[in-house]
Formats: sequence, C-alpha cells, structure tokens
Amino acid sequence: VIYEEKARVAAVTEEIIVSDENRYNIDLGIVEDPKFDLKLEKTVKSITVNDTKKTTEHVYNDKLAKIDFEAKYAASSSMVVEYKFTITNEGGIEGYVKKLADYLPSELKFNSELNKDWYEGKDGVIYNNSLANTLIKPGESKEVTLILTKNMNSEDFGLISNSAEIYETSNDYGVLDVDSTPGNKSASEDDYSTADVLTSTANSGYQAYLHLRFNDSGTEKLKEISKEYVTTTDAAGTETTKNVTARLDGQDIITTYFGEEITNGEMQIPMGDLVTDYSQYLDNESRIARVADIISSETMPLAYQLSSDNYIKSSITDNIKLIAEIAFAVIILIVTIYMTIKFKLKKGFKKAIFDIGYIAILLLVLRYTNVNITLNSLIAFIAVIAINYVFSIKLLSAGNDSKAVFANTIKELYLMIIPVCIIAIIFTFMSSLVISSVGMVLFWGLFIQAVYNALLILVLDVV
Repeated sequence: VIYEEKARVAAVTEEIIVSDENRYNIDLGIVEDPKFDLKLEKTVKSITVNDTKKTTEHVYNDKLAKIDFEAKYAASSSMVVEYKFTITNEGGIEGYVKKLADYLPSELKFNSELNKDWYEGKDGVIYNNSLANTLIKPGESKEVTLILTKNMNSEDFGLISNSAEIYETSNDYGVLDVDSTPGNKSASEDDYSTADVLTSTANSGYQAYLHLRFNDSGTEKLKEISKEYVTTTDAAGTETTKNVTARLDGQDIITTYFGEEITNGEMQIPMGDLVTDYSQYLDNESRIARVADIISSETMPLAYQLSSDNYIKSSITDNIKLIAEIAFAVIILIVTIYMTIKFKLKKGFKKAIFDIGYIAILLLVLRYTNVNITLNSLIAFIAVIAINYVFSIKLLSAGNDSKAVFANTIKELYLMIIPVCIIAIIFTFMSSLVISSVGMVLFWGLFIQAVYNALLILVLDVV
C-alpha cells in the first residue's frame, strides 16, 4: 500500500477475533486517519465608482459592502467590484483546487480582459483553474481575485448577492472532502461562500435585507416555489405575476413574486422600511443580525400545537360570583345598620362609612401591587375586614375619650393577632403562589388597617 508517499508491505483484515484469551503478538498498526477539508471564503475586496465627476476607490475586505451614489450622477455612473477568494486547507491532507466556480448574478457583467485566469462556461457560470497545479498544504491559504462591472441607472439599486464554490478538488490519496461536495451548490457547506454589495443613492436611502441560504432540502423546496410563482409572459406580451408571502415566526414579512426561478438556494428579504438615516439603518441591521443568529443556530422559538382542547372550566360560575357579591354587600349593610343603631348616627354610621373606605383602599392597593387573588386569599381578605370591624366596635364601645383608649385598644387587639401577623410575613415570601397571595393580603390588610385607623382617630378625630 502507499502511505505517506511510501510503498509499504501490509496485511489487511476486516476483523480480529479474540475469544477467551489474550493476544499480545499482533501489531494493529493503528495510525491517525487524516481528513481532507478545503474551505472557501469570499469577500468584497474593493469597489471603484466612476461618474462624470471623479473616480473613487472604496476598500472593504468584508462579506458585505455598502456603497452610495450621488443621485445626480447615478444614471451615468458605473462600478467595478473586485472580489477576493480565499481557499484554506483546514484538514490534514494537502491537495489542489482544480476549479473554482462563480455563479455570476444577472446584475453584474464579466469581462475576460479584466480576468485573465477566468473564463465563462456555456452554462453562464464563470470558472477559474489557476490553482489547479498549486499544492495547498494543511493550514495554508491561497487567494484568487475576480473583477466584475456594473453600469448604473436611476432605478437599479439594492442588494447584489454573488456566490461562489470550490467546483473541483483532488489530492494524492483520492480522499473526499470531509464536509463538502464540490460543485453541488449547497450553501450549507464550507466550500460555498457569498459576498454582497448593497447599492443606494443619497436620496433613495438604505434598505436592510435578510439574506437566507437554504440547506439542500430547502434549496429544492425554494426551487419548486420560485418555479411555481415566477413571472410569466404570454404570446401577446402580457406579464402575469403570482404573489407569494414570506412569513417568519408567524409574522408576514413581505408579499412578492419571483422574477426568475431560484436554483442556488439563496434569497434576500427586505426587512423594515427604506430609511435615509444611516444610524437607523444600522439599528435595522442589528435586529436582522439577531434574527439571523436565531435561524443559524436552529433554535427558533418553540411552537406548540394542541391535539385537543383541554380547557378546564372553573367550578365557580358567574351565578356563584353574583351570589357571593350580593351576600358580601348584605353583610356590610347589616354591620352598618348595627353600628348605626348601637352607637348612634353621629359615631356609628360615620365609622361604618369610613370602614367601607378602608375596604376600597385595600382593594386598590391589592390591585396596583399585582397581588394574585386565589380562593384562599379571598378568605384572608374577609378575615382582615372582620378584624377591622372588631377593632371599630371595640373602639366605639370605649366611650367618648377615643384618643385616650386608642393605644390600649390597638395594644389589646394586635397582641391577640400577633400570630396572624407573623404568618402574614412568612407567607409573603413563600414560593407557592397560593400561600404567598394569602400572606400579601394579610400583610396589606393589617398594615393599612393600622395606618388608616390611626389617621382617622388621632388626626381627623373621626370617633
């Protein structure tokens, strides 16, 4: 066999059977199996703009190049785009790039005079074989450039996407690339790369695009869809368009039609509005980058689909709620009548009205502190209201010198409910929603009760 460029004598077997014994006289000859892996990285090296006023070169060395044209010279301008192809050997076997392919977009023109190492095939693809005899060792990179041109007009602005691929490879061992198939137009493989040019005028503004590259199955699906929804022209010259809607995460992004069948598995979707402020464009671009990261990581937000509706209806019906509300109002009315009769209109009725005010304030506090109301917390709510009425009756029963007996009444009542106060504080910090809601209702009810009654008696002299 030939290994590491040397002829060696070797024995070959697919299995070694060892049963109930040890074998120590067999040299397995295990060696590392090196991989063959060539990667292509395509970038926009520079763009030279020619107009009637001047010639300007812009250097990028990036996968996305943005270029603005002066509006008054746009129709008479042209640009020369220079692309750089970097082929890197990421494997452990040296090899050759026999042929590179650039899938020339319709917006750009190829000129063989500007590209001595490139030629255009009958399929419209342009090829380069300048590295066919150049050995690329592991860890090494080789570069190739391509120059394409475009004559501008007043309306021909937007995103120009240009894709390329390692079309043919070889090595001395006949090993295939570990993660790519040359010439298969698969955008998901590392031997395929795309560089974009975004053109605009100072008046037209900036449009951000989401550039999608589909995997093999997605490419076939996109090809089918674009073929179905491509613009057609009949014998009379009448164009017919069938619209298709692009939807991302359940939201319609754009409704459009395809000018031609898409075979390379790539498409650009405009995201957001056309803006003239470059900083706003950068904001749109950053949002698109986040969307692209989500799509690239294949961790889109989870979508759930119910096979059946398992909605469990509460056992508390609207009629039960209505009966409870009426019962609560009747109890409040009975207590108000009792306090009015027992402690007369001046003191009893007035204190009963202020106690209704306490209930209203407590409800508002519970609402704006976002306390979750459960059946258990409703019981706690009724409990703090009952405590408040007990306090009111004890205070009214003390006689005319309410201020003098206020402290004693507070002391007597709250000493009795110290365990309730402790439970309220502990329950408030519990992780269980049912328990914490009870604690918060008790806490706010007792706290507001103490402050409210102190204000009424010591400051306003209500009783």
